[in-house]
Amino acid sequence: MRKYLLLYSKRILKILPFVIVVTAILFGSLAVAFRVVREMDENSDMNVKFRVGIVGTAGDMYLSMGLAAFQSMDSTRYSIEIEPMSEERAQQEMRTRSIAAYVVFPDGFMDAAMQGDIKPLKYVSTAGGVDMIALIKDEVTHMVEQILWESQRGTYGVGEALWDNGLGKLSGEHVNDLAIEYVSLVLTRGGLYSAKELGLGGGLTLNSYLLSSLTVLFLLLLCMPYAPLMIRADRSMEQLLASRKIGPVKQTVVEFSVYFISLLLLTLGAILLIQTTHVLDGLGLGADALLKILPVVLCVAAWSYLCYEISRNMVGGVLLQFFSAVAMAFVGGCMYPAYFFPESLQKLGSILPAGAARLQIAACLTGAGTTQTTRLLLGYSVVFLSLSAAARLYAVRSDRR
Repeated sequence: MRKYLLLYSKRILKILPFVIVVTAILFGSLAVAFRVVREMDENSDMNVKFRVGIVGTAGDMYLSMGLAAFQSMDSTRYSIEIEPMSEERAQQEMRTRSIAAYVVFPDGFMDAAMQGDIKPLKYVSTAGGVDMIALIKDEVTHMVEQILWESQRGTYGVGEALWDNGLGKLSGEHVNDLAIEYVSLVLTRGGLYSAKELGLGGGLTLNSYLLSSLTVLFLLLLCMPYAPLMIRADRSMEQLLASRKIGPVKQTVVEFSVYFISLLLLTLGAILLIQTTHVLDGLGLGADALLKILPVVLCVAAWSYLCYEISRNMVGGVLLQFFSAVAMAFVGGCMYPAYFFPESLQKLGSILPAGAARLQIAACLTGAGTTQTTRLLLGYSVVFLSLSAAARLYAVRSDRR
């Protein structure tokens, strides 16, 4: 058995250069896909800070002070950048799409506002604006309108109530105090709620989700270069080994062990490359995380070995390997986010080998527990290896006849 282990290891080593070349091409292709998707997300409307021009505030001290406070204290500063400018410049930057929109304050706006008269503002955006520009117009302007009207009603309502009750001398002081209180509430309204980023699933960011799903897809496709070695139509060698007391079970154990170790080494090499090239900023996989990845490689290797064991010709074996890998990866959320599918299909995908492998790697990135997925992956490995041994036994006995 040791001699057979050595001979089979040499067979693996002969095709290893070819496997390494294919692995490098596959890794490079998936790395390019990862970077393209990440850059598309970073440059999408949801992650761009929109510039909005403000016209008519240069000569008004109160408006300038208010905008300065708004830009430094209000929570919208993280998504909207307000920049004072002339109307000519605003029009020019609108034509070049440098700003998303601009707002024109009419002359004497603050003087009129101090008297309770809020003059309408002129809001200009591109014709047929969509996405975030439409959101600025429909949501932000509506919010500003509501804040202005409700604040005006509150402050001047207090003033009128004091005058009606013979306390007009106190009106100015209380109106000013209430106006300052309104401003304070508006600027600190972010403390009234908390925001939690749910991510694409399990609290994962886009980068982490892509890494976990593409890693599983990489492992599934990494098995394909071994097809010329693993697929055999002639079973005379297995029969000869069986006659030398190396039965189908021992053959399966030896061949799978060498196959698994070669896949594991290639996977660790890819992980090392990811670590050294900083594909994911802040990613640091320790020894504990690497141990959690072992069941993933074991399960993928066992599934692949079974596919090759039941194949009798090269074309059929490669097609079986490829289409089963693509189907599992698709349903398991490795090509589309899991929430893309109906809930019943999500549950099915999470218990399939590819889905469980994705959840296992995702847990390594988030530090979550992996007991359930580890057991599931090990269970699949045992089943696949048992079926492989049974298929080898059947093939050896049937060919004897």
